[in-house]
Amino acid sequence: MRKIFITICFSLMLFLMPGFSASSALAADPDVIRISTEEYPPYTSKNLPHGGIDAHIVEEAFGAVGIRVAYEYMPGARSIDLAKSGEFDATLPWAHRKDREAFFHYPDPVIAVDDEFFYHRPAFRFRWNPAKPDYQVLSGKAVAAITGYDYGPGFQKAEKSGLIQVTRVRSLDLAFKMLELDRVDLVISKERVALHELSRLFGADQVKRFFRTREHISAKAYDYLIVSKKSAHASFFVKAFNRGMDKIRSNGRYGKILQDFADGKYAVSGN
Repeated sequence: MRKIFITICFSLMLFLMPGFSASSALAADPDVIRISTEEYPPYTSKNLPHGGIDAHIVEEAFGAVGIRVAYEYMPGARSIDLAKSGEFDATLPWAHRKDREAFFHYPDPVIAVDDEFFYHRPAFRFRWNPAKPDYQVLSGKAVAAITGYDYGPGFQKAEKSGLIQVTRVRSLDLAFKMLELDRVDLVISKERVALHELSRLFGADQVKRFFRTREHISAKAYDYLIVSKKSAHASFFVKAFNRGMDKIRSNGRYGKILQDFADGKYAVSGN
Protein backbone atom coordinates (compact mmCIF):
# COMPACT_ATOMS: atom_id res chain seq x y z
CA MET A 1 0.00 0.00 0.00
CA ARG A 2 2.86 2.33 0.95
CA LYS A 3 4.53 1.58 -2.42
CA ILE A 4 1.35 2.53 -4.32
CA PHE A 5 1.08 5.76 -2.31
CA ILE A 6 4.67 6.73 -3.18
CA THR A 7 4.06 6.03 -6.89
CA ILE A 8 0.94 8.22 -6.93
CA CYS A 9 2.79 11.05 -5.16
CA PHE A 10 5.66 10.85 -7.65
CA SER A 11 3.22 11.00 -10.58
CA LEU A 12 1.49 14.04 -9.10
CA MET A 13 4.87 15.76 -8.67
CA LEU A 14 5.66 15.19 -12.35
CA PHE A 15 2.36 16.71 -13.49
CA LEU A 16 2.96 19.76 -11.29
CA MET A 17 6.44 20.37 -12.74
CA PRO A 18 6.65 23.42 -15.10
CA GLY A 19 6.43 22.47 -18.78
CA PHE A 20 5.21 18.95 -18.08
CA SER A 21 2.22 17.67 -20.04
CA ALA A 22 0.54 14.32 -20.51
CA SER A 23 1.43 14.33 -24.18
CA SER A 24 5.14 14.89 -23.45
CA ALA A 25 5.09 11.99 -21.02
CA LEU A 26 3.39 9.61 -23.39
CA ALA A 27 4.87 10.51 -26.79
CA ALA A 28 8.51 10.82 -27.79
CA ASP A 29 9.51 12.76 -30.90
CA PRO A 30 8.46 10.63 -33.90
CA ASP A 31 10.87 9.35 -36.54
CA VAL A 32 8.19 8.99 -39.26
CA ILE A 33 5.88 11.61 -40.79
CA ARG A 34 2.76 10.51 -42.69
CA ILE A 35 2.05 12.75 -45.69
CA SER A 36 -0.98 12.64 -47.98
CA THR A 37 -0.30 13.64 -51.57
CA GLU A 38 -1.62 13.21 -55.09
CA GLU A 39 -0.66 12.49 -58.68
CA TYR A 40 0.58 15.95 -59.69
CA PRO A 41 3.57 15.32 -61.97
CA PRO A 42 6.27 16.49 -62.25
CA TYR A 43 5.97 17.70 -58.64
CA THR A 44 4.48 14.59 -57.02
CA SER A 45 3.82 11.17 -58.55
CA LYS A 46 4.44 7.57 -57.52
CA ASN A 47 5.37 6.91 -61.16
CA LEU A 48 8.28 9.38 -61.28
CA PRO A 49 11.84 9.13 -59.92
CA HIS A 50 11.83 9.78 -56.16
CA GLY A 51 8.10 10.48 -56.34
CA GLY A 52 8.61 13.75 -58.21
CA ILE A 53 10.71 16.77 -57.30
CA ASP A 54 8.56 18.08 -54.43
CA ALA A 55 8.32 14.65 -52.83
CA HIS A 56 12.07 14.20 -53.21
CA ILE A 57 12.94 17.55 -51.61
CA VAL A 58 10.64 16.88 -48.66
CA GLU A 59 12.06 13.38 -48.22
CA GLU A 60 15.64 14.69 -48.31
CA ALA A 61 14.88 17.51 -45.85
CA PHE A 62 13.30 15.21 -43.28
CA GLY A 63 15.96 12.56 -43.90
CA ALA A 64 18.65 15.11 -43.06
CA VAL A 65 17.23 15.33 -39.53
CA GLY A 66 16.53 11.61 -39.09
CA ILE A 67 12.84 11.47 -40.02
CA ARG A 68 11.43 9.01 -42.55
CA VAL A 69 8.61 10.07 -44.88
CA ALA A 70 5.62 7.81 -45.58
CA TYR A 71 3.59 9.04 -48.58
CA GLU A 72 0.08 7.97 -49.51
CA TYR A 73 -1.37 8.98 -52.90
CA MET A 74 -5.01 9.92 -53.42
CA PRO A 75 -7.11 12.60 -55.18
CA GLY A 76 -6.09 16.13 -54.21
CA ALA A 77 -9.32 17.11 -52.44
CA ARG A 78 -9.23 13.97 -50.29
CA SER A 79 -5.54 14.51 -49.61
CA ILE A 80 -6.04 17.93 -48.03
CA ASP A 81 -9.26 16.93 -46.23
CA LEU A 82 -7.64 13.95 -44.50
CA ALA A 83 -4.69 16.08 -43.41
CA LYS A 84 -7.04 18.80 -42.19
CA SER A 85 -8.82 16.26 -39.98
CA GLY A 86 -5.51 14.98 -38.58
CA GLU A 87 -5.53 11.55 -40.23
CA PHE A 88 -2.23 12.55 -41.83
CA ASP A 89 0.46 14.74 -40.30
CA ALA A 90 0.86 16.85 -43.43
CA THR A 91 -0.04 17.13 -47.09
CA LEU A 92 1.86 18.10 -50.25
CA PRO A 93 2.00 20.14 -52.51
CA TRP A 94 -0.11 23.23 -51.89
CA ALA A 95 0.04 26.95 -52.57
CA HIS A 96 -0.21 29.42 -49.71
CA ARG A 97 -3.84 30.43 -49.16
CA LYS A 98 -4.97 32.59 -46.24
CA ASP A 99 -8.04 30.46 -45.52
CA ARG A 100 -5.87 27.37 -45.01
CA GLU A 101 -3.95 28.95 -42.13
CA ALA A 102 -6.80 28.06 -39.76
CA PHE A 103 -6.05 24.37 -40.32
CA PHE A 104 -2.38 24.17 -41.32
CA HIS A 105 1.07 25.41 -40.40
CA TYR A 106 3.27 26.65 -43.26
CA PRO A 107 6.95 25.71 -42.91
CA ASP A 108 9.56 27.05 -45.35
CA PRO A 109 8.54 26.67 -49.02
CA VAL A 110 9.56 23.54 -50.91
CA ILE A 111 10.12 24.98 -54.39
CA ALA A 112 9.27 27.98 -56.58
CA VAL A 113 6.62 26.99 -59.14
CA ASP A 114 5.32 28.26 -62.44
CA ASP A 115 2.16 30.28 -63.04
CA GLU A 116 -1.31 29.16 -64.03
CA PHE A 117 -2.13 29.07 -67.74
CA PHE A 118 -5.30 28.66 -69.74
CA TYR A 119 -5.10 25.89 -72.36
CA HIS A 120 -7.43 25.95 -75.34
CA ARG A 121 -7.92 24.76 -78.89
CA PRO A 122 -6.59 27.01 -81.70
CA ALA A 123 -10.12 27.80 -82.88
CA PHE A 124 -10.98 29.38 -79.52
CA ARG A 125 -9.54 32.90 -79.42
CA PHE A 126 -10.00 35.56 -76.76
CA ARG A 127 -8.37 38.85 -75.79
CA TRP A 128 -6.71 38.45 -72.40
CA ASN A 129 -4.26 40.67 -70.53
CA PRO A 130 -2.46 38.64 -67.82
CA ALA A 131 -1.25 41.87 -66.23
CA LYS A 132 -4.90 42.88 -65.65
CA PRO A 133 -7.06 39.72 -65.71
CA ASP A 134 -10.68 40.54 -66.52
CA TYR A 135 -12.97 37.53 -66.27
CA GLN A 136 -15.75 39.43 -68.02
CA VAL A 137 -13.85 38.46 -71.18
CA LEU A 138 -14.70 34.82 -70.39
CA SER A 139 -18.32 35.38 -69.41
CA GLY A 140 -20.34 32.21 -70.02
CA LYS A 141 -17.33 30.17 -71.11
CA ALA A 142 -16.81 26.58 -69.92
CA VAL A 143 -13.64 25.87 -67.96
CA ALA A 144 -12.34 22.56 -66.61
CA ALA A 145 -10.53 22.70 -63.26
CA ILE A 146 -9.47 20.22 -60.59
CA THR A 147 -11.68 19.47 -57.59
CA GLY A 148 -10.41 21.14 -54.43
CA TYR A 149 -7.90 23.44 -56.14
CA ASP A 150 -7.83 27.18 -55.47
CA TYR A 151 -6.70 29.06 -58.58
CA GLY A 152 -6.50 32.49 -56.97
CA PRO A 153 -9.01 35.22 -56.14
CA GLY A 154 -9.89 36.22 -59.71
CA PHE A 155 -10.78 32.72 -60.86
CA GLN A 156 -12.47 31.72 -57.61
CA LYS A 157 -14.69 34.82 -57.63
CA ALA A 158 -15.67 34.31 -61.28
CA GLU A 159 -16.54 30.68 -60.56
CA LYS A 160 -18.54 31.45 -57.42
CA SER A 161 -20.56 34.19 -59.13
CA GLY A 162 -21.33 31.98 -62.12
CA LEU A 163 -19.58 34.36 -64.49
CA ILE A 164 -17.67 31.36 -65.88
CA GLN A 165 -19.08 27.82 -66.04
CA VAL A 166 -16.55 25.68 -64.19
CA THR A 167 -16.59 21.89 -64.28
CA ARG A 168 -14.50 20.42 -61.47
CA VAL A 169 -12.95 17.03 -62.23
CA ARG A 170 -10.73 14.72 -60.21
CA SER A 171 -7.68 14.77 -62.51
CA LEU A 172 -5.99 16.85 -65.18
CA ASP A 173 -6.12 14.08 -67.77
CA LEU A 174 -9.93 14.17 -67.57
CA ALA A 175 -9.86 17.94 -68.01
CA PHE A 176 -7.74 17.70 -71.16
CA LYS A 177 -9.88 14.90 -72.56
CA MET A 178 -12.89 17.19 -72.14
CA LEU A 179 -11.02 19.91 -74.00
CA GLU A 180 -10.10 17.47 -76.77
CA LEU A 181 -13.78 16.58 -77.17
CA ASP A 182 -14.82 20.28 -77.14
CA ARG A 183 -16.84 19.78 -73.97
CA VAL A 184 -15.09 22.81 -72.43
CA ASP A 185 -13.48 25.91 -73.88
CA LEU A 186 -10.53 26.09 -71.50
CA VAL A 187 -8.47 24.14 -69.00
CA ILE A 188 -6.58 25.95 -66.26
CA SER A 189 -3.33 24.44 -64.97
CA LYS A 190 0.23 25.12 -63.90
CA GLU A 191 2.46 25.18 -66.97
CA ARG A 192 4.87 22.31 -66.18
CA VAL A 193 2.06 20.11 -64.90
CA ALA A 194 0.00 20.73 -68.05
CA LEU A 195 2.90 20.10 -70.42
CA HIS A 196 3.71 16.84 -68.65
CA GLU A 197 0.11 15.66 -68.88
CA LEU A 198 -0.36 16.74 -72.50
CA SER A 199 2.82 14.93 -73.54
CA ARG A 200 1.65 11.79 -71.75
CA LEU A 201 -1.83 11.88 -73.26
CA PHE A 202 -1.16 12.98 -76.81
CA GLY A 203 2.59 12.67 -77.40
CA ALA A 204 5.17 15.46 -77.30
CA ASP A 205 4.68 16.28 -80.99
CA GLN A 206 0.94 16.79 -80.47
CA VAL A 207 1.21 19.30 -77.62
CA LYS A 208 1.34 22.12 -80.17
CA ARG A 209 -2.31 21.35 -81.00
CA PHE A 210 -3.19 23.30 -77.85
CA PHE A 211 -2.64 27.00 -77.34
CA ARG A 212 -1.83 28.49 -73.93
CA THR A 213 -2.43 31.88 -72.37
CA ARG A 214 -0.96 32.99 -69.04
CA GLU A 215 -3.77 33.54 -66.53
CA HIS A 216 -1.96 36.26 -64.57
CA ILE A 217 1.43 37.80 -63.91
CA SER A 218 2.35 37.68 -60.28
CA ALA A 219 5.20 37.58 -57.81
CA LYS A 220 7.02 34.27 -57.50
CA ALA A 221 4.81 31.51 -56.07
CA TYR A 222 5.80 28.41 -54.14
CA ASP A 223 4.72 24.88 -53.33
CA TYR A 224 4.46 24.09 -49.64
CA LEU A 225 4.31 21.08 -47.40
CA ILE A 226 1.49 22.09 -45.05
CA VAL A 227 1.40 20.54 -41.59
CA SER A 228 -1.94 19.75 -39.98
CA LYS A 229 -2.67 21.64 -36.77
CA LYS A 230 -4.40 18.46 -35.59
CA SER A 231 -1.21 16.42 -35.83
CA ALA A 232 0.01 15.53 -32.34
CA HIS A 233 3.51 16.56 -33.43
CA ALA A 234 2.73 19.56 -35.61
CA SER A 235 5.24 21.96 -34.05
CA PHE A 236 7.97 19.33 -34.03
CA PHE A 237 7.49 18.54 -37.74
CA VAL A 238 7.51 22.22 -38.76
CA LYS A 239 10.78 22.87 -36.91
CA ALA A 240 12.34 19.62 -38.15
CA PHE A 241 11.46 20.39 -41.78
CA ASN A 242 12.92 23.87 -41.59
CA ARG A 243 16.14 22.51 -40.05
CA GLY A 244 16.32 19.88 -42.75
CA MET A 245 15.82 22.43 -45.53
CA ASP A 246 18.63 24.53 -44.08
CA LYS A 247 20.88 21.48 -44.10
CA ILE A 248 20.23 20.40 -47.69
CA ARG A 249 20.60 23.96 -48.93
CA SER A 250 23.93 24.43 -47.18
CA ASN A 251 25.38 21.06 -48.25
CA GLY A 252 24.42 21.54 -51.92
CA ARG A 253 21.87 18.74 -52.07
CA TYR A 254 18.95 21.10 -52.74
CA GLY A 255 20.79 22.77 -55.63
CA LYS A 256 21.59 19.38 -57.16
CA ILE A 257 17.91 18.35 -57.07
CA LEU A 258 16.89 21.61 -58.78
CA GLN A 259 19.50 21.05 -61.48
CA ASP A 260 18.24 17.51 -62.07
CA PHE A 261 14.75 18.95 -62.42
CA ALA A 262 15.96 21.48 -65.00
CA ASP A 263 17.67 18.63 -66.87
CA GLY A 264 14.37 16.74 -67.14
CA LYS A 265 15.20 13.92 -64.74
CA TYR A 266 11.81 14.09 -63.04
CA ALA A 267 9.83 13.86 -66.27
CA VAL A 268 10.22 10.12 -66.95
CA SER A 269 9.24 6.99 -65.09
CA GLY A 270 11.86 5.07 -63.23
CA ASN A 271 13.89 5.00 -60.01
